[in-house]
Amino acid sequence: MALICGKYAMYFMLAWLPLYLVKSHGFSMATMASMGGMIYLLQGTSAAFFGWLSDRWIRNGMSSCNVFATAQTLAGPRAAGRWVGVQNFIGNFAGICAPVITGFIVDRTGHFSVAFGLAAAMLLAGGLLVLFVVRRIAPVEWD
Repeated sequence: MALICGKYAMYFMLAWLPLYLVKSHGFSMATMASMGGMIYLLQGTSAAFFGWLSDRWIRNGMSSCNVFATAQTLAGPRAAGRWVGVQNFIGNFAGICAPVITGFIVDRTGHFSVAFGLAAAMLLAGGLLVLFVVRRIAPVEWD
C-alpha cells in the first residue's frame, strides 16, 4: 500500500506537471522542460542518497524505507523476484489512478491545488504506513 501512495505522487507529477507549469504559471515549453527536468534530476539524485541510507539502516538492524529491499529481505533468494514483481505490478496501479483522478479534480475545480494536496497526502500516508505498520525487517526462514 505504501508503494501505491508513493507512486501516486510520481505519476501525478509525470502526467500533470508539464501542463500545470504551462497553464497555471505561464511558463513557455522550454522553461517547463527545464523545470520538469530539474525535478527528475532531484529525484534521481535523491534515489542514490536514499539507497545508500537504506543500506546503512539495514546494516545497523533498522528497517528500510526501500520497498524493494524489504520485499527481497522477506522473500529470500528463492522468491525475491516474484515478490518484487507482484509488488511493483500492484504499486503501478497508481499510474492508472493518479492521472485520471487528477484530471477529474482539475476539470471540476479549474485549478491544481486540490490535486497537489491529494498527492502530498498520498506521500504522507505512505510514509506513515512505513513508519507505523512496517516493523523490523529480517529474513524469513522459509521451509
